[in-house]
Amino acid sequence: MAFAIPTLPALIDRIKGDLNARMGNTNALLSRSLAFVLAYVLAGATWGLYLYQQWIARQVIPDTAEGAQLERWARLFGLSRNPPVKADGAVDMQGAAGSDLLGGSLLQRVDAVEYAVVGDYHWTVNETKAVSIEAVEPGTTANFPWAVDATLDLVSPPAGIVGTCPLRSPGITGGQDAEADASLLDRLLSRLADPPQGGARSDYVLWAKSTPTVPVDLVWPLAFDDGQPLGQVLVLFTVQDLDDDGAVLPSWQEIVAVYDTIAPRAPVTANVGTFTPLDHPVTLAMNAGLLSGYTLAQVKGNVRRELQATFRERAELEFSSSAWTVRNSRLLEAIGRADGIDWFEVTAVDGGGPTADVDLAANEYPTIVDTTVVVNGV
Repeated sequence: MAFAIPTLPALIDRIKGDLNARMGNTNALLSRSLAFVLAYVLAGATWGLYLYQQWIARQVIPDTAEGAQLERWARLFGLSRNPPVKADGAVDMQGAAGSDLLGGSLLQRVDAVEYAVVGDYHWTVNETKAVSIEAVEPGTTANFPWAVDATLDLVSPPAGIVGTCPLRSPGITGGQDAEADASLLDRLLSRLADPPQGGARSDYVLWAKSTPTVPVDLVWPLAFDDGQPLGQVLVLFTVQDLDDDGAVLPSWQEIVAVYDTIAPRAPVTANVGTFTPLDHPVTLAMNAGLLSGYTLAQVKGNVRRELQATFRERAELEFSSSAWTVRNSRLLEAIGRADGIDWFEVTAVDGGGPTADVDLAANEYPTIVDTTVVVNGV
C-alpha cells in the first residue's frame, strides 16, 4: 500500500485539532491568536519535511533518481553523463595585406551567441581566408546551419579586416547539450538489465552510446551469425538529429569517435569496425492542403520529421543484414500526423507510384532527401 502524504490543508486542520484538544478549549484557536498562527507555521514546516522525504524516496531507486543522484547511481556501474560539446565551423574572412587576427577573437551572431577564433591568422596579401571558429559556450544553441545570407560579426574587428563574415558550408555544427537524465537513465537501466558479458551484443550497444562527443541513437552490432567472419564485429549506428536537418547517418568523424570509444573496451580477440548504415535516399511527392497559419516550408519540415521518426521506429524493429521494407501504410500514417496538413494525396514514393513501399537492401537505412509538397495541386 502506498504511503499517502497529507495535503497542506489537511495538516493545518490536524494541528488545529491537536492544539484544541491539548488546551481543552475548542475556542482556543481564535483568528490571529498565537495558537492559530502556530498551526499554520507548524503545518508548513511539516509539509516541507514530507516533500523532502518523498524526494529522498525517489533518489534511493535508480529508475526514479534524477540529476546528481542519478549520476551517482550511474558511477557505481562505470557510467557517466556525456558532457556538453562546443559547436565548431568556419567563416570566410576578408582581410587586407598585413592584417592579423589573434586566436580567441570573438564573433557574434545576431542573437548575441558568441564564437571564438581558433588559431592565429595573418594576411600577406588582400584575400579571403577560411577562419576556423568554435562556440564560446557548449550546447546546441550555438549550432548555426549554413544559409546563403548567414553571417557572423566580429565584436572588435582588427584594422584591415572586414567585420561581417559569411558562414562557410555546412555551417557551425556539432554542438551538444549535456546528456539528458532520460538518456543517462536509459543507459543505466540497459547496464542493469544486461550486465557486461565480455563482448555480447548489448556490450557493444552500451559502449557505442557512451561516446561523449557523439549523440548515438540506434546501434546494430553485426557478428558471425550476421554473415561476418569469425571474430569480426561491425558496429553500425545512427545519430540523433540535433540540428533538425534530417542528418541521422554519422559523419566519418563520428564513426572514428565511436570506434575510439569501443576499441579499448572490446575483447582482445575481436576485430572491431564502426560504420554507418548504407544510405537509401527516399523521395516523396504529394499534393496537400495547408491549415491556416502554416507555411509550405514548415509543413515540408514537419512531414520530413514524421517520416524520419517512422523510419527510426521501423529500423529499430526490422533493420538487419538482410532486406527489409517500410510499408506504404506507415508512410501515410506519418504524413497524417504532420502538423499543418489539412488534407494530402501522395503521388509518388521512392520512384514508384503512390502506393509503393520503401524497399531496402541489407544494412540500408532510409533518409529523406526531398519532400515535394504541392499546395492545393498548384
